[in-house]
Amino acid sequence: MLDADEVAHDVMRPGTAVARAVARAFGTDMMGPDGAPDRTRLAARVFADPAARARLNALVHPAVLRRCRAWRAAQRRVRKPSLTIVPLLFEVGETADWDAVGCIAARRDTILRRLRARGLNARDAAARLRAQWPVRKKSAAADWTIWNDGTRRAFARAVARQAAAYETGTHGTIGKFDGAKE
Repeated sequence: MLDADEVAHDVMRPGTAVARAVARAFGTDMMGPDGAPDRTRLAARVFADPAARARLNALVHPAVLRRCRAWRAAQRRVRKPSLTIVPLLFEVGETADWDAVGCIAARRDTILRRLRARGLNARDAAARLRAQWPVRKKSAAADWTIWNDGTRRAFARAVARQAAAYETGTHGTIGKFDGAKE
């Protein structure tokens, strides 16, 4: 499994070309003492300014997409089943060339509550949601959706059912799982 968010963290680690480009574009005051972008300060800026967010995305997304595409190609060469987690897949227009696209979704109030639990204030959490496609739009565009408003246990069962559907070749018939109703 490959997580695009983890790849984004990696391409912005200290000393990388992306970290240097972020420092040039946003100033050294947006960098942490280790030379990596200060993600908290940078997020506050880019989620308040769409032009700044577009500039950051133009610096980070190409490197992330290159890494994800190379990993996916390597998995296909060895015919290995793989899963890539790409939170902004639809927003970056990267939906082609996947066997299937799934959506892990939750209601807005659930998402906001989870973002607040991770330390974001209400304003910053709402700004992050505004920067993305609405969840229902992503769900409608996906081949399958797991609604994750319930417990971790319910979510794990829904994921297991989806994985079993892939193993049996019936993933195209699965549809929408509602983990909140488990």
